[in-house]
Amino acid sequence: MSNDVTSEDSILLLWGCMFIKEFSQMITIVLSLPIINFCGEGLRPNHIGDLGGVPVDMPKNLVHFVAYDGDPTFGNKREHPKPMRTYDSKINSFGFDLRYTDNTMLDTTNKAL
Repeated sequence: MSNDVTSEDSILLLWGCMFIKEFSQMITIVLSLPIINFCGEGLRPNHIGDLGGVPVDMPKNLVHFVAYDGDPTFGNKREHPKPMRTYDSKINSFGFDLRYTDNTMLDTTNKAL
């Protein structure tokens, strides 16, 4: 069995998982999750933060150019060390690539795309 991920192996969905604890509630939204990552192989740290009041966890193989509130604007240098990101870090913007013809998101771990 090959470890290559194809577009058929990808799950494109919004997946909300609520974990209610004594003092907090966390909602994880996964934009797309390849089956190989679902099984725990090849997992990379994700971009996390607060997107419009909702805590999100966005896979790095799908989302890029994530900008948080307080980050320097384009062309400016960071004056302070990069802060540790948490689910309370406000996300200002992010990018993703989408193939227009079939609305497939570009997955950088999928060499077939």
